[in-house]
Amino acid sequence: MKKKLLVLSLIAICLAIMAAGTLAYFTGGVTAHNVITTGGVSVELIETTDGDRPFPAQGVSGVMPGDSVTKKVVVKNLGPSQAWVRLKLDVEVRDADGKLMVLEDFPFTLTGAAPDKWLVSANDPYVYYSQPLDLDESTVPFMDAVQFNDSMGNEFQGSTLSLKITVQAVQTANNGDTVYEATGWAED
Repeated sequence: MKKKLLVLSLIAICLAIMAAGTLAYFTGGVTAHNVITTGGVSVELIETTDGDRPFPAQGVSGVMPGDSVTKKVVVKNLGPSQAWVRLKLDVEVRDADGKLMVLEDFPFTLTGAAPDKWLVSANDPYVYYSQPLDLDESTVPFMDAVQFNDSMGNEFQGSTLSLKITVQAVQTANNGDTVYEATGWAED
């Protein structure tokens, strides 16, 4: 009888285990797909001449002492983020033979710069725009003309003046309260 009781107990235990394995549970789940895209900064250097026509790619020739050449230079924020802007002007004068002229004073003046908007810092080759630029906003002109001195001497006959303008921009978001506090500028 003990043997029958043991066998019946084992059968009951096996049936209980099998019954527990067949219990169903209600479950649920959800997956969220989140996309986060970073911003960016893009600027354009716009150089125009009289009538807001593009400044000629080949430059201007035949300039005489006392002449003024219209060259309006502005920076436009193409977005998508608000940006701090700075620019650097590299000037080079070569004589008629193409030899670099080392000058203490240049024979020209840049006119039209707005000193309350374009800030010059000592010992820094860059000029900083004081206000952040919103999407599609442009700076006031950095310059609007190159005025050649009427006292230019014969050493400047056939010479070539090259103005190389480099523009940089960084985002304003989480990047200082002023253009001078901004970090992340490109290295030269």
